[in-house]
Amino acid sequence: MKTRHEHKRARHAAIISAALLLMVCSVPAIAGAAGESTYSTDTQVSVNGVTMTILAGSTAQSVTYTPFAMGVLVGAGNSFTIQASGTNNIMYNNDNLPFCNGVPSRLTITGGTLVTITPAATGCPLPVTPTTPPVTTGGVTVLIPSSPTQLITTPQQTIPTPSPTPTQLYQFTTTLKIGAVSDDVKHLQMFLNSHNAQVTTSGDGSPGNEITTFGKATKKALAKYQKANNIPATGFFGPITMKFVNSILGRK
Repeated sequence: MKTRHEHKRARHAAIISAALLLMVCSVPAIAGAAGESTYSTDTQVSVNGVTMTILAGSTAQSVTYTPFAMGVLVGAGNSFTIQASGTNNIMYNNDNLPFCNGVPSRLTITGGTLVTITPAATGCPLPVTPTTPPVTTGGVTVLIPSSPTQLITTPQQTIPTPSPTPTQLYQFTTTLKIGAVSDDVKHLQMFLNSHNAQVTTSGDGSPGNEITTFGKATKKALAKYQKANNIPATGFFGPITMKFVNSILGRK
């Protein structure tokens, strides 16, 4: 014995079937096999509030409508193609299987199949996939567009940050002597290397390899620079030498 719920479901199915049988579509057609009609031109229809186009050349034994879906019966050896105006989800046989296959979305039904088509008002959120041959499953062929979306990436470039040079208006604020460790020492070595008082020709302290430690080589190079500029050649970076060097850097 059927339950109350089973009786309710049976009545609902009967109502839908009756609606499909009563709402038979009137289509522009040319003569075909008995019980079949072929669309001679593209024909627009509204299904579930979505404008769809039945493409010319489509053949069906019957096309029926409800407010939310359309039923299509295609005879053996024929096909029926319908497409949306955009990327609308096109579902068939109430299984909520969306076809996201480009602009416009298109669905082709092959012969010997009764299909219920329900388009959605929203567009497909999925990206367009590369071209593949049509795939037929259960009498339904999904057409994939021939122009896939391409993502172009640009290799990331790393731009090195140049080391500061004395020409960037660096100003010394502290005195320096052998044993000192600070950024000022590095800038002093850079200054000496670029003003005819090279600290060393290679390794630590050489041009491009300046360090933060004030060693014997730095003292010797500083004394050379002081002597060349009539400053007491002590190798000590004191107030007199600092003022002289800062005045040169300030003119850069």
